[in-house]
Amino acid sequence: MGTMRDDSGAIRAASPQAVEALEFNRRTRVFAWLNFALMAVLLLGSVVMVNLIAADHGGRADWTADRIEELSPETIQRLRLIDRDVNILLNQMLVGAAEMDRSLSTAWGLIAKMLLEFQRQNPHIKVALVDPAEGLPPWAHELGPIEANTVYLQCRGEDGRGGTRFFRIGELYMGDPQTGEVEDFRAEVRLVSAICTLVNEKRKIVYGTEGHDEVRVQDPRQGMTLLTRYLRERDNVEFRRLDLSVQREVPRDADAVFVAGPRRDFPLEHLDALKAYLETGGRMLVAVDPVAVAGQPLLRRFLEAWGARIWPGVVFDKSCFDNNPVQLRARAFGQHAINGEFSSPELYVDVPWTTIVRPHEPSDKKLKVASLLRSSRESFLDTNTNARPDGDEPKSDLDLVVAIESGPVEKPRFRERPAAKMIVWGSVQGFTNELLQRMPGMADFNLAYYVNNFRWLLDLEQVITPPVQRKIRMTPLDLPEGARRQIQWVSVGVLPLLGVILGVVAFWFRRK
Repeated sequence: MGTMRDDSGAIRAASPQAVEALEFNRRTRVFAWLNFALMAVLLLGSVVMVNLIAADHGGRADWTADRIEELSPETIQRLRLIDRDVNILLNQMLVGAAEMDRSLSTAWGLIAKMLLEFQRQNPHIKVALVDPAEGLPPWAHELGPIEANTVYLQCRGEDGRGGTRFFRIGELYMGDPQTGEVEDFRAEVRLVSAICTLVNEKRKIVYGTEGHDEVRVQDPRQGMTLLTRYLRERDNVEFRRLDLSVQREVPRDADAVFVAGPRRDFPLEHLDALKAYLETGGRMLVAVDPVAVAGQPLLRRFLEAWGARIWPGVVFDKSCFDNNPVQLRARAFGQHAINGEFSSPELYVDVPWTTIVRPHEPSDKKLKVASLLRSSRESFLDTNTNARPDGDEPKSDLDLVVAIESGPVEKPRFRERPAAKMIVWGSVQGFTNELLQRMPGMADFNLAYYVNNFRWLLDLEQVITPPVQRKIRMTPLDLPEGARRQIQWVSVGVLPLLGVILGVVAFWFRRK
């Protein structure tokens, strides 16, 4: 028999069963501590393993209502193509300014998070914040005087010289100074455009023909300022004027030529200049007026020789929206790099007031011709203005846009170019501000599609989803002073006291 000590301290004999129970309790405690230690080691190991995996295969998710923490697919693609170091400096000065504009601090928070995400997508992008205690990074001394509330970009060219851009924060968002609400966040579009411009220093030049009553590009309503501004800010594309009656030939620095809805025919000498340009690997986009093209036999014959046959008249489509049969929505996409891989029935391109442009066997057998867009099966071409299908007029799904590409140029006249390219549209209205500004919902996709035509011509990356400026409504949390004090007391006093009370209760019950 063993011995046990009672509550008074006296030693008394213990039964074998009591001794065995005591030894069992001791073993139980030992195994409990061993189990605790083992579980702690396993938990620690699991945490370390998960972090090691996440370090190489991390991911992020944006669950905010407006997706304000998420970059658009095109932004991500463009950032990953950057192969040179880009330095970004944020000079955030909220003292005084934040009191005058309460949305300023909210906008700075969004910009800082967005640029850090830029940095995460591509290690060539390096983001720094002006620190009064540490001063400026070494590279920032080349910027000259630093202004308050400004974002600076720098990228060194191949010659070692640094190119710079800067944006005052007011250019990157719109907000309400009184409520602090950020309503329109433009930073993603403008900063990505500026970064790409710095990295790709060479500017692309597109010449728009004049002298044949074309659409005026700079006209605020019927013109194309929305399209040209987008290409200028996003892809560093500059539009210039080309009067062939004065210049006689396409300039040597032309990356493409744009013929925008001429109402008068081209003289033979102008077409000869365009032919010489294309034969040396030039690029051209032609968008015709469906009514005026009937009186342009020379232009039609020129395009037909290159593989695009134009039928004068206007295409009507009974399935079109708002009971307007000339406002076509093309949902049938041909197989081509411009189109990518579209399969969603919700996607369409607005092609208003258009005629037929069909692939035609070109004079040069090396030319490749493809149809880009077709109308629905409820379409027909009206050639006699009676707005109904006649027996001899084309019907069913009709070709509206054609893309043409040649083989490599062996001896280019101007400079090395891989191939000649041409796109012919049966409508010019889709390129104008009038269409792109009035189409709700799909306007962004329409703009992206028309822009993608120029990108294909200019050998830029083909991306169909643009990072348009983010329309968000974000109001900072603003609590009254009384509510702040209540939250402070709950956080500092009530919650810790509740933990102490629960601990005492648990200890009391364990003693029993």
